[in-house]
Amino acid sequence: MKRSSAPLIMAITVAALGLYWLYYSFATPYTPQTTFFPTTDFARSTHEVYIFVNLLLLAIFVLVEGALIWVLFRFRKEDARPGDPLPEQVHGNTKIEVGLTVATTLLVIVLFVPSCQQIQFMQTKPDDALVIEVTGKQWWWEFYLPEHDLVTANEVHVPTGRPVRFDLTSTDVIHAFWIPRLGGKRDNVPGRTQFIWMTPEEPGIYDGQCAEYCGSSHALMSMRVVVDTPEDYAAWVAQQKAPSNPAAMSNFASFASAGCLTCHTTLVNDGTVRNMLGPNLTKVATRTQIAAGILPNDSDGMTTWIQNPQYHKPSAKMDIPAAQCTGEGEPDPCCRMIGIGNCLSEETVAQLVSYLQDLK
Repeated sequence: MKRSSAPLIMAITVAALGLYWLYYSFATPYTPQTTFFPTTDFARSTHEVYIFVNLLLLAIFVLVEGALIWVLFRFRKEDARPGDPLPEQVHGNTKIEVGLTVATTLLVIVLFVPSCQQIQFMQTKPDDALVIEVTGKQWWWEFYLPEHDLVTANEVHVPTGRPVRFDLTSTDVIHAFWIPRLGGKRDNVPGRTQFIWMTPEEPGIYDGQCAEYCGSSHALMSMRVVVDTPEDYAAWVAQQKAPSNPAAMSNFASFASAGCLTCHTTLVNDGTVRNMLGPNLTKVATRTQIAAGILPNDSDGMTTWIQNPQYHKPSAKMDIPAAQCTGEGEPDPCCRMIGIGNCLSEETVAQLVSYLQDLK
């Protein structure tokens, strides 16, 4: 390959990568977590600023790279002959330096104005918003709706057409609340409350993720927001507030004797029981996922989670203490796996799964 053809190959490669990015971003079906298909006023206004800034930067990139490629070809070494004078030098050219300074200043202003407008929009609290208090924990999310005195975990419903304000905090380390298609993100900081708001416009299921590294299972700390019509939202609230399924109580004794009540509750779905070590499970069977979005909420998913939470989520605060696995003779195999699995019999696990699957 001749030296002179290298800039052309580089330019073609960069252009091809740019076109692929545009195609992947706009033409292919969107992934569950993408910012390119906003469904709230907040997400859409942020997306518009994002597109404006990127198109402006793309234009500048094309101009600068085009000029660079022209210079590389125009003044390449192969065309020079001995004795040819040097091209006109522009070092110290006052007009060019002033022009570049003014152009850069104008560019910063052009980028600054829409960014400030978006920040002001984000920081203005809407009237009549549905407030949801979100507490980040290692590694799950607690949602509390003061208007309904309702607690849930990792999955929450909101109505279309009404502003929703998420008040964000944390009980341990810094987390970050981020649901890309609804808008975000913002940090959950211990001892401090911040907020983020939006007005959902399209019913659907929207997945989110903790976006601030918070420990060994940070990548396994997902959440889900279900956007309902106002009628479906009212039905969901009524379902969450209704008494638990009486059929489930036959296995409540197993839930209590296994020590689950130390970290969870299954009987009180209101603000009187909050900030427990584990999620509120009063209506856990109505959720589509468990373990902060990493397993399906069915019998198989519940079974494998109870049997071995550490396998699915390292350092999860869910295990049977080693002191409960002592006994005479050779210890049970599961007792030697403390930190990896729970020391529960298959019968007990089946009773726990049956109990939890009936909580709806």
